[in-house]
Amino acid sequence: MISVAKLAVRKVRILKERVQGLDFSAVIQPEHLGLDGNTVYRGSPSCNKYLHAISANLPLRPSNAILDIGCAKGSALACMSEFPFARVEGIEISMKLASICIRNFQRLNRPQIRVHNIDATQFTHFDKFQYFYLYNPFPMTHRP
Repeated sequence: MISVAKLAVRKVRILKERVQGLDFSAVIQPEHLGLDGNTVYRGSPSCNKYLHAISANLPLRPSNAILDIGCAKGSALACMSEFPFARVEGIEISMKLASICIRNFQRLNRPQIRVHNIDATQFTHFDKFQYFYLYNPFPMTHRP
């Protein structure tokens, strides 16, 4: 259960994003994405202090690339773009989420971030990346 304070912080973040013409934090239910709500749980942004802490401690080289599998609207990609990766890319199965993600980075003027609208099982360029980020990207077989 999310606390009232966390809910208020999230609502303020969503309002700020709307004013900026961005959409990283508003939740879209799986059914509105054309996905099965029995196997897919709603997404949520994962750019937070924990992701920053992990990224700050990675032994990055100037040639390293990272792939966010199931990037949704791009919250984690935004965090990753703050670190010295040569390439930051994401794959997203939902056309609607991939479109929102692309629009977010166009609005932020970050053309170096690439988003591929593809099923992870069909993506064939995993060998181009040294790091992978997965934040609950695959369907659940059952809900707790």
